[in-house]
Amino acid sequence: MANAQFIQGKVYTLYGAGIITTDTSIILSSFTTPDGTLITTSDLGPQNWGTIAPNTSNEEAFSFTGVTQNADGTATLTGVVRGLLFVSPYTTSAALKQNHQGGTELILSNNPGMYDDFLSESTDETVTGTYTFTNFPIKSGSTTPTASGELSTKAYTDLVGTGTANYDQNLVAAVAGATVAAGEVVYLKETDGEWYLADASVSSTSENVILGIAQGAGTDGVAISGGVLVAGLDKNATYTAGSVYFLSDTAGALATSAGTVEVQLGVGDANNNLVWMHNATDETLTADEKDALAGNNGTPATANKYVTQTGFQLGAETYAVTATGNDTYVVTLSPVPAAYVAGMRIKMKVDVANTGACTINVNSLGAKSIYKNVTKPLLAGDILADQIIELVYDGTNFQLLSRKNSVVGDFGGDGSDSILNVTSGTTTLSAANANYLVKNYTTINISVGATLALSNKAANGTILHLKAAGDVTIAGIIDMQGMGADTDTNGYATLSGDTVDYFGAVPATPSGGDTGGTGKGKKLTRLSEYTITQGSLHKKYIVLACGSGGGTGSGSGGAGGAGGGVVIIECGGDLNFTGTIKIDGDDGVTITGDNHGGGGGGGACGMALVLYNTQTAVSGTISATGGDGGDGANPSSFGDGGGGGQGGGSPSSDGGNGGNGKDSGGAGAGGTGSNPAGAGAGAGGVGASGGLSQGIGPGGTGGATDTTAYLVTENVNL
Repeated sequence: MANAQFIQGKVYTLYGAGIITTDTSIILSSFTTPDGTLITTSDLGPQNWGTIAPNTSNEEAFSFTGVTQNADGTATLTGVVRGLLFVSPYTTSAALKQNHQGGTELILSNNPGMYDDFLSESTDETVTGTYTFTNFPIKSGSTTPTASGELSTKAYTDLVGTGTANYDQNLVAAVAGATVAAGEVVYLKETDGEWYLADASVSSTSENVILGIAQGAGTDGVAISGGVLVAGLDKNATYTAGSVYFLSDTAGALATSAGTVEVQLGVGDANNNLVWMHNATDETLTADEKDALAGNNGTPATANKYVTQTGFQLGAETYAVTATGNDTYVVTLSPVPAAYVAGMRIKMKVDVANTGACTINVNSLGAKSIYKNVTKPLLAGDILADQIIELVYDGTNFQLLSRKNSVVGDFGGDGSDSILNVTSGTTTLSAANANYLVKNYTTINISVGATLALSNKAANGTILHLKAAGDVTIAGIIDMQGMGADTDTNGYATLSGDTVDYFGAVPATPSGGDTGGTGKGKKLTRLSEYTITQGSLHKKYIVLACGSGGGTGSGSGGAGGAGGGVVIIECGGDLNFTGTIKIDGDDGVTITGDNHGGGGGGGACGMALVLYNTQTAVSGTISATGGDGGDGANPSSFGDGGGGGQGGGSPSSDGGNGGNGKDSGGAGAGGTGSNPAGAGAGAGGVGASGGLSQGIGPGGTGGATDTTAYLVTENVNL
């Protein structure tokens, strides 16, 4: 009984109304020793017993663990377990719990449970004295214990501690999974826990398994006589001293040369026994794995460490940051490479853009030129500041594998304008009257039924440049119709210096009948150019021009239609284009009423360029038609008919000629404007004579889509 303490009590009484069967604490009128000393928990043992209503029919045994002395002189017993059985096992019973009135007697008593606790093994015991045994608790007749329950003597313990105990084998009881004989090598099969013959030609029976030597015979399902040796000396055969023994390709046999799988088992000692050395588990490296650890380039050492998976992902051994501030780049790798070797790869973050031919010096091994296209020195801007590039040493120089994209600068943009997601209705971007508007999105989506439009274009047209670092989906409409040049205005182009007029000519004021506009509205003459500078003859620039406006009709003629705008789309991810891009020219204005003016010429189509890295679909439609020419009037008053305005020129076609007006003495309708592909159509002239209606001069229909006005293609790194 742990730390048992006993006190002399007296007869106590229940306080107040007493207790009922469910109470788990007991309040006494007082709780003192006979001399009046208050009893505290520290005076008690870990378990204490008492009896309520002793020597009555309501007698109840209980136990408690502590007491609280209250300010009013009462005391509360805590940790109370009531209704204890009067016989073993002395546990609580609900049937023995009683209701007791206030004033009922309570005494501390030596209940049967107290005596039972003296014999219990469930509590800790502290022995402060010395117990002397004349015999071991279990005597075997020898000072050497032979049973697992026997204590060992000091003499035996000393013998084992000095290493002179008689021990030369570690044997385990074993059940055979097949027929085995004494001296054969066996392995433990984990699926059934039985032992089978090991074979070096079968890796599953020889690698990463527990091996041993059978010490006797055994058959399937029967214990192996003498068990299996897993450590110590095997004495089943005569082994050659100093010879190393391996598992053989013959099942169960040993040999002095390795089998298919190299498994070393032990070495013969001077007594011709085998010192068993094999202790493999499923965590043990195989012979092939050990051979692989040597690597194929250098011996593993402190300065030639293995690379972990995490280290390989970090790429620290081949990555560095330059900080030279010029074209003579210097990097420091860790660990330090001994020399430049063909095939050596380096990834580095460049601190400044190159200004021309440049070199790299790795860990002071010497400066080496950096070339592109095998033998070509770099040109200014081939490497950008903060760009991460990869170089490979070819045995003489470093070749640049990664270069900046030379098609559209930083292709796909930087995503600074977040996401463009047009799911319904029309979303309008304002050009703020600028010729060029660029937006950098992370992704672009224009859903079916939704439209992206432009407002506040420049007078000579606006180029809308949409960049997306990620995917672009165009299932709805991008509407750039009429976002080119106004009437009588050349369209804005990405390449200056072309002096050809693209808009329609304005006919003269009618004078006895006027000829429709002719001689202007020419097609673009510089759709592409080459820049002739050293190393850049391969660079070809595409000219993108807004559609020009149609010419105004003569007299009080109608205004020409505006040309189509330009849209450029860069898709850094995947393009899914199934919708429509509109770059059409607007129609010229039709003249109505008693007016001798000619109709306005139609505007020319704009241009579109769509570049992508990958594509799911490019089956969408690009509409690049010229605007219709406006009809001439059919005046009733006397006067000469004005000529129609000429249509604007498209990328591949001159604008349509305006129809001729009729003079005051002529008869019949005004001429019909012509309509080349993609160009704005010419407007109709006016016919008038003697104040009589002579008929409307119909404007020409705008030219059909000009396929030279747009391009949808994969982005190419040059």
